[in-house]
Amino acid sequence: MRHPEYNEARFAKVLQHLHQHYPHDIDLARLADIACLSPCHWHRIYRAVLGETIFETLKRIRLHHAARLLLDGNKPLPDIARACGYGGNAQSFARIFRDAYGMSPQDYRSRGGVPYPALPPENPTAAYPVEIRDITALPVVALPHHGDYMGIGASFSQLETLLTLRGHLPAPQARYFGIYYDDPAGCPSAQLRAAAAVALDGADATPPLQAQTLAAGRYAVLEHRGAYAELHRAYDWLYRDWLLNSPYQLADAPCLEEYLNDWQQVPPQELRTNIYLPLI
Repeated sequence: MRHPEYNEARFAKVLQHLHQHYPHDIDLARLADIACLSPCHWHRIYRAVLGETIFETLKRIRLHHAARLLLDGNKPLPDIARACGYGGNAQSFARIFRDAYGMSPQDYRSRGGVPYPALPPENPTAAYPVEIRDITALPVVALPHHGDYMGIGASFSQLETLLTLRGHLPAPQARYFGIYYDDPAGCPSAQLRAAAAVALDGADATPPLQAQTLAAGRYAVLEHRGAYAELHRAYDWLYRDWLLNSPYQLADAPCLEEYLNDWQQVPPQELRTNIYLPLI
């Protein structure tokens, strides 16, 4: 039985808002407020419940209204594009419409319409081990990272170089964490925010490094084994299959990843990563 925190009524309110405001730009924080869910996690939950991102939903709604306008009369394409949130850019609208329906808007109008493609079926994902842990506050030295999360390795390299030059590394007790503030499916790659971090007693946090603290609290901890490029599957399973059927609610704090071994010393299939999901 799904936790009532994640019932469909919350997302029905979001969908109603999208249907009422589809011609306009959307504000993810506003939608999180409508859903009464943590801004840190709500888009991942939405994707888990609905099977698509907010932007995919908005695209589908816009194209649905555009298709109706195409069949209702002879309104020019720039007017339809403008009415459906594409700013009067008929070329951009026509390209997006063709990608979705497999034909141009003009052909759609002349043929009297075709159904919008259904969402692809979900591929079942194997279960992962999850533990509930109460974690004490953990001081870390961090280097902020901006941009594609798959590029955070460069930030870790810079962090390690600085700490080595300052005489703190190598250290067998060092623990390596990634702090991820945004959902990559709900934020442009260039705007993603993260931090590469090391837990190491007495480390010098002189800029560009920063002293931060990983928050104390309860976490669901999932261990993933395999390449970093496959971590998204573990996140999807954690939100869709574990969280929605658990008795827990999410805290308004970012997800953490702890890297338990070194990608430079083991093959990708042997990498071990703990994902920390903050709970109330």
